[in-house]
Amino acid sequence: MRRNTTQVSALSLAAGAAVLSVIWQAPAQAAFDVEEKSISDLLYAYSSGQTTVTDVVRQYIDRINTYNNISTYKPYAVNAVAEVNSAAISLAQQMDAMKKNPGFNIANYPLFGVPVIVKNSYDALGMTTTNGVSVLNGVGTPGSTSLMPKQDAFSVDRLRQAGAIIIGKASLSTMAYSYNGIDNAAGVVRNPYNPNRIPGGSSSGTGAGIAANFAMLGMGGETGGSIRVPSNANALVGLKPSNGLIDPGGTFPLTPARDVVGPMAKTVKDVAIAMNALVATSPTNLWNGTPFYRNADPGALRPIDYTSGLSTTAMVGKVLAVPKSM
Repeated sequence: MRRNTTQVSALSLAAGAAVLSVIWQAPAQAAFDVEEKSISDLLYAYSSGQTTVTDVVRQYIDRINTYNNISTYKPYAVNAVAEVNSAAISLAQQMDAMKKNPGFNIANYPLFGVPVIVKNSYDALGMTTTNGVSVLNGVGTPGSTSLMPKQDAFSVDRLRQAGAIIIGKASLSTMAYSYNGIDNAAGVVRNPYNPNRIPGGSSSGTGAGIAANFAMLGMGGETGGSIRVPSNANALVGLKPSNGLIDPGGTFPLTPARDVVGPMAKTVKDVAIAMNALVATSPTNLWNGTPFYRNADPGALRPIDYTSGLSTTAMVGKVLAVPKSM
């Protein structure tokens, strides 16, 4: 962990923002440091033997343990992760073992060993689904119960098939009903860049968690801004896809006719890589056969590769401006 020799905002440390890196002094670190890395960086590190999935997952869990909870990081705990996957290390070790098998090809797993957090409105095997409601977290509330899913949400299953490791569940505005980041089951999410600013919502924990380097990729859900707002508030790239393009099955909806699920990350390319894994046909997609998709199921309407449309020169010659009123 980088340590600051002067007094700076504690939450800037948690975010690990690259813009502040010039004032940090770095002690000896692991061969691969997970802070501010992309999926491409990670896959190259795996392929070249710089690191292991187990080491990467441990680094992310160490960051969560250090900066997420107020009991260990006062007074500016990010509080973005409601639950860490207790099986994450074991899953990482299994993937490291799989990588040693003859004939293994990392290209078959576009998200191999990528740690992901998912909004706590998503079902993920082995973890509680609370939707931000305290009576569903199984502890501390009279009459509470643990809502343990029997199968993964469609998108969670797709991520796992692509090689991702679900490292934890992200807090959210309760029942996805506001932008304030207040989770009735897990507490208030803080913006890791400035605790006096809201993290946005309702996918507040996903946004704050990715910004704070608690995972490399996150999944949000949106009715009318719940992916875009926290992405804006936490300096991320978030994609609100067309309705039904990614099957929302296995997630709590606020408004089923409008809700979508989508990825949040630090780069456009990371989001495109995630879309390659997430968009697929699904026989249970509630949007199949609707007037919006008369001729094909939603997941069939996609490019072969979402990264094929990306360009490193797309912004050359472009002029960006901010209105003075802003």
